[in-house]
Amino acid sequence: MLVGRGEACDVVIDDPSASRIHCRLLAGDGKVFLSDAGSRWGTFVNGKRVAECELRPGDEITIGETVLRLAAEGTPDGTTLARQSEIRQPFDSDEQPMAWPTRHNLSLAGPATIEPEQFDPPSPSPAEVTPPAVDSVRIPVRRPVDAGPLPPAGVKWIGRRFLSCVIEELLARTASGHVFLATETATGQHVALKVFDLALMSDDITRRRFVRAVETTRGLRHPHLVTLLEAGIEQDLCYTISEFVEGENAAALIQRIGVVGMLDWRTTLRIAVDITAALVYAAEQGLVHRNITPRNILIRRSDGAALLNDLLLARSLDETASARLTQPGELLGAIPFQSPEQLGSGQPLDHRSDLYQLGATLYALLTGRPPLEGRTTAELIQRVLTEPPVPPSRIHLAVPALLEGVILRLLAKRPDDRYSSAEAVLKDLERVRRYLGETDNE
Repeated sequence: MLVGRGEACDVVIDDPSASRIHCRLLAGDGKVFLSDAGSRWGTFVNGKRVAECELRPGDEITIGETVLRLAAEGTPDGTTLARQSEIRQPFDSDEQPMAWPTRHNLSLAGPATIEPEQFDPPSPSPAEVTPPAVDSVRIPVRRPVDAGPLPPAGVKWIGRRFLSCVIEELLARTASGHVFLATETATGQHVALKVFDLALMSDDITRRRFVRAVETTRGLRHPHLVTLLEAGIEQDLCYTISEFVEGENAAALIQRIGVVGMLDWRTTLRIAVDITAALVYAAEQGLVHRNITPRNILIRRSDGAALLNDLLLARSLDETASARLTQPGELLGAIPFQSPEQLGSGQPLDHRSDLYQLGATLYALLTGRPPLEGRTTAELIQRVLTEPPVPPSRIHLAVPALLEGVILRLLAKRPDDRYSSAEAVLKDLERVRRYLGETDNE
């Protein structure tokens, strides 16, 4: 079971001081084990901070301002969520008292949503205090041509003006907003305009995260990266204006030309070389993408080149821990393509996480499925953390052994067992191309 405030958890805690995925509970053979998932404030068992431990009925698990008590299934209070009056005050790693928590009984019988009663929020971390206000950051903020407030994003925007763009077509409705085909009035150039859902970008921390991402990625130029042309906040709406790539994403490419959901290995190899070249450049800029999936790879129709999209989730590697607005334990991107360290393995999260995601994406292009799957989110995460994937050649018989070897090395559980850099991956992929007779002209 996953425990935290994120929707992916089996036990969802409505507690702002809990991480999205705070800790994991693994039950088997009559025993229950707890492991912290790299949470922001730590996990406490019976008042003591732990990384992992075995639990017993009656143990109290403190998560932020919430206390869960483990109850054996079938006991009278095994499924109740009741507030208790006598509670122990936990302490954080600096031995400073936290706010009085809310206590609930926790049963392993099934999912639950836990909503604490009143609590005093913990003191804000430096990340929540020191960054400048959004409107003080040097990002473009201009008024639209049309007067008056804009309606909610969607088909009603077609034909309207937004800043210097005329919106022509709704290209996609994504989990985070709407993507439009638009035309720059001054140049006649087609661009991709993304307007983020207001509900997702309304709080100050999220908006500062957006501003930080814009400042990190603006000005980057590479043949295999989608170029961010402009971004900012307009009428309380966060937006980006990017290079328009006429083509389709890799997931759509599989549906169009794949055989039973699988791409030809030659096509996959060319995509691998292009995206790895983009990652070499990103690493030189000190960036980790963190969201490499088939949907974030665009294939240009004119020449078949692959471009990596969605750099706004990138994070500068030289940020101090106090300045990071994305905290440990938070999940970004599609879970089947997340690296073990993104899912709480405890290993360092750096550029090698991108290499794992690259391997998972290439695996999916070749086989039509991610490397590991599960019936539930908890099962999927546990398998990513512990189980090796089936070699892709067992699913797609034509996959060359050399290409398979590169992909399986990218998918190693421990970052130290993967390639040390994207540059090393690119060298191996180029060797595979030469050995298999593939050239840039094919």
